Amino acid sequence: MKKLTGAMAVTVMLLVAGSALGQGMMVPSGPDRTLPPLAIKSQQVEIGIKDQVATTTVKQVFINSTNRQLEANYVFPLPPDATIRDFSMIVDGKMKKGEVVEAVKAKQIYQQIVAQSRDPGLLEHLGDNLFRLNIFPVPANGTQSTEITYSQVIAGNNGLFRYTYPLHTAGKASAVQDFFSIGAKLASKVAIKTIYSPTHDIGVSRKGEHEATVGLEQNKALLDKDFSLYWTISEKDFGLNAIAYRPNADEPGYLMLMISPKSAVNEKEVIAKDVIFVFDTSGSMQGAKIEQAKKALKFCVESLNEKDRFNILTFNTDVTPYKDELIDASKANKEAVRDFINRLNAEGGTNIHDALGKALEIVKKGEEGKRPHVIVFLTDGRPTIGKTGTEEILGVLRAKDVASGESLQKLQERKRELESAFPLRSVEPLNDPAYREGRAMIVAVGLQMAELDKGTARIFTFGVGDDVNTKLLDQVAGKTGGQPEYVRGGEDIEVKVSDFFAKASHPVMTGLKLAFGGKVKIDGMLPAALPDLYFGQQVIAFARYDGSGDIAVTLSGTVSDGSTEKPTYEVTLPKQTTENDFIEPLWAHRKVGYLLDQIRLNGESKELKDEVIRLSTKYRIQTPYTSYLVLEDQHKRQYLPDVANAGGGGYGYDRGGRESWRQQGQSPADRPSGPALAPPTSKTTVAPAEPVLPSVTPGIRVPSGTGETPAGDKNVATGVATRSDPAKVKADLEQSKELEKLAKLMDDADKAGHSGDGREGKDGYFDGKASGAWASSPATTQPDNGLSRFDERSLRDESGATAVGLAKAIDRMKKAEGDYRRANVAERKAAGRTFYQVSGFWIDEKFAAPTKLTFVKWGSEAYFAIVAGHVELKDAFALGTRLIVTTAEGKALVVSDSEGAETMTEKEVKELFAAGKK
Repeated sequence: MKKLTGAMAVTVMLLVAGSALGQGMMVPSGPDRTLPPLAIKSQQVEIGIKDQVATTTVKQVFINSTNRQLEANYVFPLPPDATIRDFSMIVDGKMKKGEVVEAVKAKQIYQQIVAQSRDPGLLEHLGDNLFRLNIFPVPANGTQSTEITYSQVIAGNNGLFRYTYPLHTAGKASAVQDFFSIGAKLASKVAIKTIYSPTHDIGVSRKGEHEATVGLEQNKALLDKDFSLYWTISEKDFGLNAIAYRPNADEPGYLMLMISPKSAVNEKEVIAKDVIFVFDTSGSMQGAKIEQAKKALKFCVESLNEKDRFNILTFNTDVTPYKDELIDASKANKEAVRDFINRLNAEGGTNIHDALGKALEIVKKGEEGKRPHVIVFLTDGRPTIGKTGTEEILGVLRAKDVASGESLQKLQERKRELESAFPLRSVEPLNDPAYREGRAMIVAVGLQMAELDKGTARIFTFGVGDDVNTKLLDQVAGKTGGQPEYVRGGEDIEVKVSDFFAKASHPVMTGLKLAFGGKVKIDGMLPAALPDLYFGQQVIAFARYDGSGDIAVTLSGTVSDGSTEKPTYEVTLPKQTTENDFIEPLWAHRKVGYLLDQIRLNGESKELKDEVIRLSTKYRIQTPYTSYLVLEDQHKRQYLPDVANAGGGGYGYDRGGRESWRQQGQSPADRPSGPALAPPTSKTTVAPAEPVLPSVTPGIRVPSGTGETPAGDKNVATGVATRSDPAKVKADLEQSKELEKLAKLMDDADKAGHSGDGREGKDGYFDGKASGAWASSPATTQPDNGLSRFDERSLRDESGATAVGLAKAIDRMKKAEGDYRRANVAERKAAGRTFYQVSGFWIDEKFAAPTKLTFVKWGSEAYFAIVAGHVELKDAFALGTRLIVTTAEGKALVVSDSEGAETMTEKEVKELFAAGKK
């Protein structure tokens, strides 16, 4: 058997979006080359990053599920323009030599692997160099372990760094049968500020300013998205970095801002604060509740800094303060208060009004400079004593001075201007995007006003159990710049409260505000009012921007000595970029969360409801107004207008005979983007539709004789004026034939149960068996964001399990930081576009009939020529073996694994992507 030899190497690369580095694969070779790649039993990724050099070690265990030993090639993709450096490969504990295959040969090898395994996801590596090693034997019904180490340089941009370990970019993901883990150690000469992953839930442990450890571990992990890690470095006390996403230069972009203090903060840099603990000791707190609450209270008092001041108010029928005023958090005072806490008993009613009033009274008496005031308010019930109405209790808060009066006045003026320019209409004009945008801006300004209407005393509320008034507690916290939290049955009060206070006990900057200088317009900031910045924590905000270029971002806030700091940072916002595509859906999720919160707390309005439905429909977000609904038949009617009514008809009409966008004189740009989801006005049920697409019937009547049609002559079936130009008539007939062909391909895919990835049945991953069977993947429907079980009526509930659950779910949306790009199988972002899955085909959002279709067979010579020649669309081609990609205005490529051209000339490929004459 011939062995492969060559130099061992490592690569140095600049990690940018679209890079091709990925995990290794073990592909059977020799007599078993028809088998798909072997399944992965386990995978460990160990990363060491020192300054800008990252060394990655990948340990994988592959499974041979056949009853015979195999010969295989281990292939590991290398990025183009790589610098060979320090490459090592260990197989079963022994050093092995392989070869680095150059780009041309690597492309041929990958084409063979892609065609053999029928996995378009491997196209992400097409055209790159690769490391290859022949391995023999791979034991029958056994495992084969590999270990590979490589180094690379991480490119930085104004102190922002990004490391990516690609796992999979296609619509179908592989899976690890046992466990998957990633561990990264960061070390930097310059202080490390923010550490953030938009793709995975990571644990972060810091060791001083210059070192940090990041980790995650998952059992039976589905490798469905790349692991991305961002971190920032800065010599400044406060770091601020921004990254952007703007796939379309003609539309606003999306911006994510990361703000963090330095990790090592000395006692002098921690802001002294006043804290008042307001604890419910009513009768319903008896038993475990009161004991847990007392332990939490002791922990919080013990966590106070020496310069802090504090007091404790207990309330039931009456309000009992520990002292009449704030006292120093000295060691002696902390020890003395323990006896007071130990003597607390649960009895009486719940007097929330007087408890809040007394706490704010003590705050006012203790006003000193710009010292922040924090009230920790814990209750397990609704108000039953004294003033019990929500508005009466909130009236206590309105007695405070509003710190942001000037900003509020400007926002009020802006809101009045917008309402005058875009008055509410009973019927919204569908084809007036400026009007829709104007009404959306009114909503956005309203949210900003609500966020800015906060006083100097921040109230953090803790609702224990389900018998709490969620609307009251949320408004008490929200109107003061605090945060509501809920402790459900079975959760430990001590753990919840202690965890919060451990994070909030060391503020380093309060009253944060951002100001933007330059010609770029920034709007839609979420949150509109930034929270305080605490030691060891970070603030992440999202916004939209219009324009491009350099801007100055000024962060202002109060620091430990009471002064205001205003560090300024330079940020460059691109005119167009397809990097960081997780930002847009995260902004949308947060926006929907804030809108729902306003509806829940202040009541429903048409603007708010319409905006929730618009955003949730566009971004596939479950809300009490909408649930995720896929109607494939409806999708087909949108993308392939057709008829099947008794009177015949032509393309341009749907099967019910209703006029489509073409007959209404709209352009493709006017057509609603994405799948045709009917704007729901009530809760809908997720249910699969039975897709049936009848053949397309040409709807153009060609008169006999001269071929000319008298002016005004109409097709009886469609009511559309017929064409007098014979060439146009011929073109329309050709278009109908192409649509009919595409419709048949979709019907065939439906009947075969294809899912768009080229395999029978549902999406899945290879299970390692010789039969080539694919195991069913986890459910690929829209994941439950916590809102799927709520309807419109839930928004009106004030207390009970439903109200508490809804409050928690909305709060999670308002803080969304995770990756939503793979939220459901019916939609994917690729190559800066959105693709929707319809009847086994991934369809480009830009596609709109009528257009000229070019059919190409997947895996053919023509297919690979197109892929290699248009690497900017490689992620799109990686989606599956059946897809429709718009290549130029009026032109689209249809890829199918059943039929299509297998060869194309260079001129034909060029023509396919060439813009037409205008």
